[in-house]
Amino acid sequence: MKLILSLLILFVIFTGCDLSTEQETQLNKDLSNLIIVRNNGDALSYLNYTHPIVVKYYKSLGDSIYKKRFQSVSPKSSREYLDTSAVYWTNAYQKEIKSDDSLIQVKVQITLAKGYDEIDSSNTIYAVSKKNGSNWLFIESQDYFSDYFPEDLRLFQK
Repeated sequence: MKLILSLLILFVIFTGCDLSTEQETQLNKDLSNLIIVRNNGDALSYLNYTHPIVVKYYKSLGDSIYKKRFQSVSPKSSREYLDTSAVYWTNAYQKEIKSDDSLIQVKVQITLAKGYDEIDSSNTIYAVSKKNGSNWLFIESQDYFSDYFPEDLRLFQK
């Protein structure tokens, strides 16, 4: 009996941490769009993919900090112009998935590049969605673990 119960618990744990095909498709679509708008310096579109708690926090700090935070790449420095001083996001890799009764979160590692050369560094972001996974919002690591982002919304630990 204990063996059956243990196997059932393991099954629930492992199947509960996977994304459905629809969830993964939507995550990949939203993640691709996030990378494109960020690399093109489209701050307004980038805001649409950012968790509202993060947006509200930076807005409260004033316009200059708000603009600097959400427009890391100038619109003039899209990759077509080979601005070697700008850091671009390239590939995204899912590292870990966690979920609870109402949320799904995915830890994503982003490869960084200057111009067309990858640099020896990466950025971690967290994709957050309600359980259905039909709409993903993103939070960079420094914001995810900051004091202003509620602990009860974090499924990952430092």
